[in-house]
Amino acid sequence: MKAVIFDCDGTLVDSEEAHYLAWAAVFQELGHPLEKQFYIDHLCGHGEVKVAQTASLLYGVTDLEDLIRRKDRYYEERHGIAPIEATVAFFHRLRREKETRGLKLAVASGARRVDILSCLKHIGIDTHFDAILSGKDDVSHYLDPEGTNKPKPYVYLEAAKRLGVEPEECVAIEDSRVGIAAAVSAGCFTVAVPNPYTRFHDLSEAHLQIDSFADMSVDDFFARIV
Repeated sequence: MKAVIFDCDGTLVDSEEAHYLAWAAVFQELGHPLEKQFYIDHLCGHGEVKVAQTASLLYGVTDLEDLIRRKDRYYEERHGIAPIEATVAFFHRLRREKETRGLKLAVASGARRVDILSCLKHIGIDTHFDAILSGKDDVSHYLDPEGTNKPKPYVYLEAAKRLGVEPEECVAIEDSRVGIAAAVSAGCFTVAVPNPYTRFHDLSEAHLQIDSFADMSVDDFFARIV
């Protein structure tokens, strides 16, 4: 393996609650509460377009861009999103060994680039990656009538391309069913590390599932990548 690629939301930063509350505020404006369990089961891990399309199907909303703008406004008002400590600590262990192991490190997230960079900067790791990719902003040159964000593989394919490695030489670390589908489809060895929002997702497509990176050494991690 020549690269490790991290998802951002729900993997490096504990932002799923903030995303849910932002969408819940928008749905409330539409006159329809967004139940947390519905969000967890059907929307968590998907990009903003998918959630807006769901609102359109359920409630006949036609201006999806306006929904997304309103959601982004609510999300931006929620400051101080915390790191997922065990995963960030493991990232730093990887970072310290990347040169000796010949590794490259990247982020491949379905979120907006501005949100990814804001989260990574907030937890102090924004300058430590060889590439940072947004499934919303950086894969528009891929042509797919069904869309190009996760669960499509394009953000991982583009990350591997920019890193100068093959997807099969990458380990992807994901928390959700949607992200796992994207990474597996791209050809990456995929590790599921669920959070409270995704622990009941069907993560069986992942090649490996672990509960946490707490106390896991880099040697132990790569010993499990088979």
